[in-house]
Amino acid sequence: MTERIYKMRKGLEYIEGLSDQELTNWVRRFLAENRSHPLSIPSKDTYKSTILLQFYFMSTNSDFRRRFERASLDLVNSWRASADPSWQEPADSLDYFAELLAIVGRIRISDTYSRLLVLAKSEELKKKVGLGVDLHSQLLRVLFGFGMDENRQDLEYIIDRDIEDLHYTALCFRRSWELDFQKGIENLPILLEYYHRDHSIDAEGTLNRFIRRLGQKGFKKEFLNMLQKLRDPYYTDLCNIMKNIGIEPDLTYFEESDRFLIRWREKDKIIQIFIEIPEKLNEKLKKPMEAMYLWMTERDENIGWSDIVPQPAPAPGAIS
Repeated sequence: MTERIYKMRKGLEYIEGLSDQELTNWVRRFLAENRSHPLSIPSKDTYKSTILLQFYFMSTNSDFRRRFERASLDLVNSWRASADPSWQEPADSLDYFAELLAIVGRIRISDTYSRLLVLAKSEELKKKVGLGVDLHSQLLRVLFGFGMDENRQDLEYIIDRDIEDLHYTALCFRRSWELDFQKGIENLPILLEYYHRDHSIDAEGTLNRFIRRLGQKGFKKEFLNMLQKLRDPYYTDLCNIMKNIGIEPDLTYFEESDRFLIRWREKDKIIQIFIEIPEKLNEKLKKPMEAMYLWMTERDENIGWSDIVPQPAPAPGAIS
């Protein structure tokens, strides 16, 4: 009978000495069945994938690392969800796959991409929970983390499909503007709808990062485009997000030049940005600008566009 192993270093030596098939079988038993013999791993509060990753990063044996990655790939490829929707899998099967996702995502085992892509396209893991986490969300995080440009079309298909599902909106929005910033502008109303419904920390954090990423030049260039794509009540939500990161829309309207002012706080400085309103958009933008003005002044809801006091046009050479 094999002697029990209680030390981490001795445990690593044991699994480094396993053959390829033995290693795959041992990892599967540990993750799927919580059987670690001959290693003694008493903690029930630690994710099993965390322990395996500790072994992986402790090892200085490059051959073992390659074999561990190959074993993880084999286990991902062999994992099967039920094809019959009337049959519910045991919870530990989903927990097992969540552990596998944690491993391949942390080590970035890109050879799992094809299998994970099939699962993402099939939607069979949507609303299924492993280790307390929505498995489809975890699956998307791993896929998006690979950053494989050659599969951009596949990623865009999944993003366009799942961004409308509020469970996955923030996650898909982040990836959409990483792939194409203009796509992020187009999808902004969807994210603001998600934020408006429950003011989730996830949505707010995503909006903050998106607006910061725009920067001053990008904000000046894209702000009118963003406003045109929104509808009530998302103007106010956008203003709240802007205020949180130090951007104040000051709707001092310069009638002669069709401009309005945005103040951008950066550290101890206040930067002023004048945004010109093309004549053809003037009427279309009245409503969002009124809404933003209301948000700023907290005045009566009956305020109209004419209540925004016209100011002289900025002098030549003013900040723009």
